[in-house]
Amino acid sequence: MQNFASPLMAHQITTKHDFEKAKLRGKANNADYRERFQEEGDRFERGGTARPELLKFRGSSMIIDRRPLFLDDKRSLIRTLESVKFVLGGHTGIVAKLAKFPTISGDVRDRFERTRNSILRADKYESIATHPKKQREFYVVPFTCFLAPAEALPDPIFKDSFAFSAKVPPAVAAERTHGVKRTSLKHSDQATNSGV
Repeated sequence: MQNFASPLMAHQITTKHDFEKAKLRGKANNADYRERFQEEGDRFERGGTARPELLKFRGSSMIIDRRPLFLDDKRSLIRTLESVKFVLGGHTGIVAKLAKFPTISGDVRDRFERTRNSILRADKYESIATHPKKQREFYVVPFTCFLAPAEALPDPIFKDSFAFSAKVPPAVAAERTHGVKRTSLKHSDQATNSGV
């Protein structure tokens, strides 16, 4: 068998470890820190951010913190909506394509940002749905979609740990049918004018 850890790698790891120890020792020898070490003892706050704990124990009960999973699913949903086709102002396409039309680009960006904020602010679930393939129950979290999808979005949209339900306001949903009519009328007018 070969030993994959080279002597150079071991030396680099040892050097790095020695550097970190010296750095901590240097802080401990600093007069400002020495007083704080003595006052705070084991409760000395080194700074930085604490890693989120998924499981917390209080007495005999266990608490599951789902916020990191929830945030990951929200970001995944936003990425999914970036690839969904929407209808606005007689144009159909994904958000990036619609943003290229100068007449509606500001409106598209504004509406997608409002939809994104609605997803990030959503924090209450309205029901529980069973995934058709996984046979597992998911909390369904509603959000408001301010862009009219070209085709109906699945209800709910399943992600890793949660499911999301898009609520499209009636005025926005009406734009989908009006946008299609405008486009079809435009094409029929061109056909009529070219035939005359």
